[in-house]
Amino acid sequence: MTSAAAAELLHLIGKDSAPQGIVIAEDLPAAIHALEQAIGRDDAERLRIAAADRPGEAGSDDAVDDTADRAATSGSDDEPVSLRRRAWPLLDQLRQSSRHGVPVVWETRTLPSAVPLRAAGYV
Repeated sequence: MTSAAAAELLHLIGKDSAPQGIVIAEDLPAAIHALEQAIGRDDAERLRIAAADRPGEAGSDDAVDDTADRAATSGSDDEPVSLRRRAWPLLDQLRQSSRHGVPVVWETRTLPSAVPLRAAGYV
């Protein structure tokens, strides 16, 4: 994930894109709700755009469902990654942490440019 995408997700849950951070257990339900709401808005906007691209199909519930399925499952490289897909790992982590009553903590790390990935244990 790019740092810009990570910063967007953190902003959506009310956090700064600092190199270190925490969502305490008491704040997890609000963070989950905020992320789910943002995903819902993004899904609705994608559906609106997809329906506008296919004006002859609009009007039936089946057409709306088909449009939603295409928008959610499209794997084309031409289309940007949906917020739903990009946010899923964070949302899953927030939900699991909430179930267990533990905070979500992050810290960004960068590898020194001279260290091969294999030697650093990343491959």
